[in-house]
Amino acid sequence: MSHDRAIAVERRVNSAVWSAWADALGFISELTDEAGLRRRMGGGHELREPVKWQRRVGGKFGVTTNLPAGTYSDDTQLRLAVGRAIRPSGFDPEVFAKVELPIWTSYALGGGRASKAAAASITNPAVPWFGNFFKDWTAAGGNGAAMRIQPHVWAAPNPGPNGSYLMDVLADAVITHGHPRALVGALFHAMSLGYALDRGTVPLPEHWLVMIDEMHQYPSSLREHPVLSLWCAAWERESGQSFDDVWKATLVEVTEMLPAAEVFASEGATAAAGAGAGAGAGESASFDQIYVRLIQELGLQAPETRGSGTGTVVAALALALAGAEFPLPILRLAVGALGTDTDTIASMAAALLGAVRSESPPGPLMDREYIEAEAGRLAAIALGEQPESKFSYPDLLRWEPPKTQADAVGLIDGVPAVAGLGVCDRMENAGSVKNFTWSWASLDFGQTVLVKHRSTLVELAETQHPGLRQSRPTVPPRGRQLGIEPASAEPTVSEVGAAEIVEPEFSSASPVYRRRIPRRDQELNVDAMLDWVRARGYSDEAVGYAVRRIAELGTTEQMIAFTSTLKAEIKVRREPHRRSD
Repeated sequence: MSHDRAIAVERRVNSAVWSAWADALGFISELTDEAGLRRRMGGGHELREPVKWQRRVGGKFGVTTNLPAGTYSDDTQLRLAVGRAIRPSGFDPEVFAKVELPIWTSYALGGGRASKAAAASITNPAVPWFGNFFKDWTAAGGNGAAMRIQPHVWAAPNPGPNGSYLMDVLADAVITHGHPRALVGALFHAMSLGYALDRGTVPLPEHWLVMIDEMHQYPSSLREHPVLSLWCAAWERESGQSFDDVWKATLVEVTEMLPAAEVFASEGATAAAGAGAGAGAGESASFDQIYVRLIQELGLQAPETRGSGTGTVVAALALALAGAEFPLPILRLAVGALGTDTDTIASMAAALLGAVRSESPPGPLMDREYIEAEAGRLAAIALGEQPESKFSYPDLLRWEPPKTQADAVGLIDGVPAVAGLGVCDRMENAGSVKNFTWSWASLDFGQTVLVKHRSTLVELAETQHPGLRQSRPTVPPRGRQLGIEPASAEPTVSEVGAAEIVEPEFSSASPVYRRRIPRRDQELNVDAMLDWVRARGYSDEAVGYAVRRIAELGTTEQMIAFTSTLKAEIKVRREPHRRSD
């Protein structure tokens, strides 16, 4: 491995690990007060590293369950989902929108209103990824887009502030968010991370304004894009406003935040150095007050601006610059600021810090091997390589998302599986309410999820099966232990449909289930593709996807047959319009 390649890979892997670690740490203090934090941690422990804790999942009618040390939230979950949708050929917004988002709601640990509303809306087969117009979508300006866009930067051959990957960032963002505040925040964070990866330093204040200036061009770029131009026009029709005017106003909003961020970055760096050297209580109190001023200036605790797509991004950048030499005091400061969006701010700051630091964060992190492997795969893509992936998506020509969140888990030939994602190597009960159960599931490609499902599992429809894997061992190894303690006085795993599950590898309170899955027929059906394109009105997106699938799996003859038929049908559709003229 060359020196330059080793550095490029290290920066991306460290960025991924640090951001997930900070997410796991900030998840513990998210949306709670001091009393709630003590309850979660089982006492008066200081929040310095990820620890095991308890949280209620599933809302009012959910369960209180144990979360292992290093459990990450929706920030890292969606970041991993975006990363899976990036291949050497680029980002596929349709598989992210149509497969990842709907299934994410069944295992989401957190998540903003816009992201969840978007995930519910996109399940409609008639809704394209670039037309996900749910209620109040034009006003969705939170940080749910910015928090997940790092994989686009990790996979970018040119991660600098002008890289072409920034249009993928926008394509990703508009799937769930509509207000320019969310889009500008996503771009600003992506540019900052790209700068850090490219140069090995967190961007300084003099570079912040340069990045803001670069963003003035993006309304024009959206209008010139073959698909995003449609989204932009729909935004103006729905909102009754000029997109360009609101975009410019948002850039002014960000620019006005920068002086406070610059002051904090300077004072915070000095305080972090003192804290890193073991400062006393007086210095620590002063350190807290420095961040309190920034919180007030940016409205990070105010209910109406707490999760802003701009304020949280600016705060993360200021924190990263302050912590460039001593990251741990700064990140602990961020997660300790109760009432702010602790996990997201810390996670975005840590993504920047990881790109410029060589050490690893302390303490445990769930799925660390998988996170490192995915970041390494994205780094290989950035370097122009063709890395193999353990993961594959179902064919969108056949895919149908589950009707409800609880139906996302079922059986494939008697083996538990999460629709569209993968087979469960193991499942461990985390609690049940009536006919619903929450289980920790270790998926065959390496990720661990706490997923809600029906207590009695049934076979998944063929249209909901995960994508094909290269092979599965008939007699697998015992598998990795999840290290999860079941909640007290909870039902046993027998209530998770154990009677219907075949071939348990061993018998215990939390058995492992895994069996070879027969390979499904992968023969390409051109007629079925034509029917699929017709049902979608011969849209550019449908035609493009079908052509790509034939290019990947079909023959030259099939490509000729498909395009010839398509040309004739589209010509017939246009003829009446020509005659009427």
